Amino acid sequence: MKHDQIRKLSQILKARRTPVAIRVLADELDCTTRTVQRYLDDLRDIYHAPLDNLPGKGWILDQKNSPNWEIPGLWLSEQDIQSMLLLLSILKRFGNGLMRKELKPVEQLINNTLAQRNISRSQIDQRIKIIPLANAVLTNKHLYCFFNAIINRQQITLDYCDYQQQHSHRTISPQRLVYYRDNWFCDAWCHRRDELRTFALTRVEQAELANNKAIDIASEQLDQHYSPGYGLFAGNNKYKATLRFFPTIARDIAKQQWHPQQHGEWDGNDYLLTLPYSDQRELVQDILRHSPNVIVESPARLKNAVKRQLHMALEVYNQV
Repeated sequence: MKHDQIRKLSQILKARRTPVAIRVLADELDCTTRTVQRYLDDLRDIYHAPLDNLPGKGWILDQKNSPNWEIPGLWLSEQDIQSMLLLLSILKRFGNGLMRKELKPVEQLINNTLAQRNISRSQIDQRIKIIPLANAVLTNKHLYCFFNAIINRQQITLDYCDYQQQHSHRTISPQRLVYYRDNWFCDAWCHRRDELRTFALTRVEQAELANNKAIDIASEQLDQHYSPGYGLFAGNNKYKATLRFFPTIARDIAKQQWHPQQHGEWDGNDYLLTLPYSDQRELVQDILRHSPNVIVESPARLKNAVKRQLHMALEVYNQV
């Protein structure tokens, strides 16, 4: 936290050409003036920042005489590091196919950034491990086809097998590619159904670029359609679920975001999480993942759906 604040302070000063009052710095860093003074002392004494304190005016970074001063080392926020590691992880999964070659400049740019900060890419690969969650194997040709269609605004004809194992031939206008829970999905206009649909790329059996231009759906319409639902399932929120998490995992759940419009509160040592949803299928799976440390308080239809899944699983085990 302190390192992030010092990094942010240096960025504020570098962006200013006139002195900044310590009160203004305290407001921007959301801390006290005494804390800002400690950060300024560290910048000057530990990181040798060319700082000047002009009486009655404030602090300024002498960029005229020291134009190349930077905080040494890899100064990235926690979010920056997570994003970088995720991107490197995704790039590694493309194998040596055409997509990997196309994205090679991106990977090289990251490597150069690390090298400038004296950080070895090989050390990251050896010391940091990202384990994908139920990551599905995806042929590069399908992903490359969808990337091409998205960028060049072309329609795609595809053979698709849905979750009910129903096969169909469709023409779609891709709108967005979504990387969700270590798998790729495409939000698209389905010309067969004349409505927005989400397609799992792992369920695409054949895909081919069509000559027709893809129709464009406004970003506002896409957000309105997809954002309210739970997970990948779109649609207006028809229901509200209340889940009770027991003390074993309550504190972990309290730090998680299941939905942007969720509400959480403590009931003794239990944590009550309330969230809206339109389709219960993915929500049921998430509840089952945390069983037996969670129960559905409401609605009854969601509780019964979870109970059915648990009874079905028990029946299977009883037959073994």
